[in-house]
Amino acid sequence: MNPKFAILSSAQTMNDDLCQAVIYYEMFAPSGLHAPLRDRVNHYQIHEGFNVVSEALELGVITTLCRIWDKTCRFR
Repeated sequence: MNPKFAILSSAQTMNDDLCQAVIYYEMFAPSGLHAPLRDRVNHYQIHEGFNVVSEALELGVITTLCRIWDKTCRFR
């Protein structure tokens, strides 16, 4: 494999993963910080499902960030 191509491919992969982490975080952040949203969730008693989605988004952020810094996955 051409070293230049490997570096560019790695940079593109990290860029894609970082964008994905930001998207997950932007979806996750309001779930714990936005009081009106929490009040609506609690009012309609959908907090169990909401918590599952919120936790999945949080784990998506963590997993994606770990994938970026995992040295074994740099050159996929």
